[in-house]
Amino acid sequence: MTTGPVPTPPPRNEGEYARKLALAILSTLEQKGVLSRLDVDTILHAAHRAANPPAPARPATPVGPAVLGTRWVKPGEVASMPAPAAPLAADAGQAADAGDAPAPARTPVAPPVIDFTLD
Repeated sequence: MTTGPVPTPPPRNEGEYARKLALAILSTLEQKGVLSRLDVDTILHAAHRAANPPAPARPATPVGPAVLGTRWVKPGEVASMPAPAAPLAADAGQAADAGDAPAPARTPVAPPVIDFTLD
């Protein structure tokens, strides 16, 4: 068995030292006029993106069946909403007479119910 010098592990703050050294070099080059502020920002942005890669996309979770009447919209497609109905003639006359007054709130109407018995 051979014995020799054991390599020492790098210090814990080696990454912080390298970051500060790189910032010092970049700021010196900027002050000397070798690099512009845009160049320094671009280098720092590229280094940051290289050090922190984006997280991998999570797999899609399964979703239950859609409710009847659901309209699926593809990515990038804009969902179109139906155009509002034109006001009735009676409503248009009232709106013209009212001027800028707000329209009265309408009470919601319950949907019709069909009631029958099976024998």
